[in-house]
Amino acid sequence: MNLKNNLLEQEDFNNIKQLLTSNNFAWFRQKGVASLTDDETADCYFTHLFYDNNEINSAFFNDLKPLLDKLKIKKLLRVKANFYPKTEKVIEHDFHTDYPFTHKAIILSINTNNGYTKFKDGTKADSIENRSVEFDGSEKHKSTTCSDKFARINLSINYIKQ
Repeated sequence: MNLKNNLLEQEDFNNIKQLLTSNNFAWFRQKGVASLTDDETADCYFTHLFYDNNEINSAFFNDLKPLLDKLKIKKLLRVKANFYPKTEKVIEHDFHTDYPFTHKAIILSINTNNGYTKFKDGTKADSIENRSVEFDGSEKHKSTTCSDKFARINLSINYIKQ
């Protein structure tokens, strides 16, 4: 696991944050975070899929160029934004892997909150604005909600590094 504060230049980060928190940005409700359960509080979250299966899926994909340019990507696998609504207490979701093969995963926190990403060894990466955590996406990890802000928002990128 590799943490990096201030991954992006402030202007580039602010542009992405403004996009993801805009009233005009489309979020899509997902059923289950790490498993297909139907718990309306613990497993309700929203995503925006920018890129998947070798296809751009969003008109906003190019807005992420400053971030994607920093990553030294050989092959892009998936880019999505996650929006976990506030819950009364922080809820940990189930452990999962992103893909069953070794690859890089990076999570960029869009807002500071008391949510986090937790790894199988118990290590936590706190959600701090413009902080990223990079790790092997084939390793088990879990997401959480937050209880102190309106939502926990992050960008999740899976790729093969050059």
